[in-house]
Amino acid sequence: MNDEKNNRLLNGVQLVHALPADDLADAMSIFTVPVVLGGGKKLFSDGSAPHAFTLTRSRVSITGVMIGQNERAGEIEVDKAALDIPSGAEEALQARPSREG
Repeated sequence: MNDEKNNRLLNGVQLVHALPADDLADAMSIFTVPVVLGGGKKLFSDGSAPHAFTLTRSRVSITGVMIGQNERAGEIEVDKAALDIPSGAEEALQARPSREG
């Protein structure tokens, strides 16, 4: 997007899918509403180009809506997604014998 302006887009899911796919999104604000409806459209479409984002700000509204502001963060670093110290549940899962074989 243009460095001189902040463009805000409120539109349909087709546009939301097209922007990251065409590498046209350098920031996103994602609103998470605490309601389970049981269905809906995916935020990121299958086959989307992978992009790394960093959470730069977050807040929760008085109604419980979580608002996360994310900015592009360069190359994807998969190892950064792991927790530094695994939880007890993760250690138990890792200790299980593999079912392959």
